[in-house]
Amino acid sequence: MIYFFKTQTAKSKRSESVKVWRKRKRMTNDILDAILEGYPKKKKDLLEEIGIETDEEYNVKPPEL
Repeated sequence: MIYFFKTQTAKSKRSESVKVWRKRKRMTNDILDAILEGYPKKKKDLLEEIGIETDEEYNVKPPEL
């Protein structure tokens, strides 16, 4: 019985973490897109200048829920 509750808790924490990851990624992309509207260079150049590493650089994707 205790094992079931620990498993459910772990699954719900994982699910919440993935949702937060996706939300933050979407917000970051929206902000970057707004900046890029007035930025004279490519997105890759902006990311390098700011020092942002992307999930795509490391072939990482949020897991399916």
